[in-house]
Amino acid sequence: MDAGHITTLQAEEIMNEHVRLGTPTRDLLIERELMDEPGLLQVIAAQLGTQVVDLADREIDPLLLKAVPPSLARMYQIFPFEESAKMIVLATYDLLLSEIVDELTFVFGIQIVLVVASKDQVQGVISQHYPQGADSVQKILDEMAERLDEFDDD
Repeated sequence: MDAGHITTLQAEEIMNEHVRLGTPTRDLLIERELMDEPGLLQVIAAQLGTQVVDLADREIDPLLLKAVPPSLARMYQIFPFEESAKMIVLATYDLLLSEIVDELTFVFGIQIVLVVASKDQVQGVISQHYPQGADSVQKILDEMAERLDEFDDD
């Protein structure tokens, strides 16, 4: 592993395998030991013009969790890191396409800033704070509340 540099042939092999199997390139680079995760995170951070962060033992503000719907967190593998009136900082482990960042900017209506963290950390905090089915449970509770309101109105 030479500081994250791979040969053209290695890059072509990774891309071919990515296309053939659908395996994310980041996973192929790590599995083939062409890069380790810390090195890959540094490369991703450099591409995004951002920094690598550590999500371990980070206190999570419950209000910050509400800024990102569970379905978006799981779909894009993003986790709210910080928020202000003008921007939201999202942690991810992958290089997101500019179209996705544009889409997220539109959805949130404020500037999106990305930071990168390890895949295990991002997936861990998403699983911990946005459990599978959280969307459906909330929808069910909301529907039940609406029905109770309708019942009370009668």
